[in-house]
Amino acid sequence: MTVIYPLDFAIIVWGVIGTYRIKQLIQLRPKRKYSNTPIVVTTMVFILVPLIALRANVVEYSAFGVIAAGAEIFWFAFLASRSRNVT
Repeated sequence: MTVIYPLDFAIIVWGVIGTYRIKQLIQLRPKRKYSNTPIVVTTMVFILVPLIALRANVVEYSAFGVIAAGAEIFWFAFLASRSRNVT
């Protein structure tokens, strides 16, 4: 039986919040006429925090948490790469 730890849930919530925030910045980009810098910085923060949390080993996590964090990294990178196509 697989045990789901609190860090696993935190990673999932972090992914939902990150997706919402990055999409919000992408939608505001054409209205405010700014560069991709805020999108890239936000994406990097949302990518690095789960990696640091997993690497620090401050709490327990399962293989599910590692897979979820890996999926988030690619998802956030995909969202950021799509930001250049929005006009």
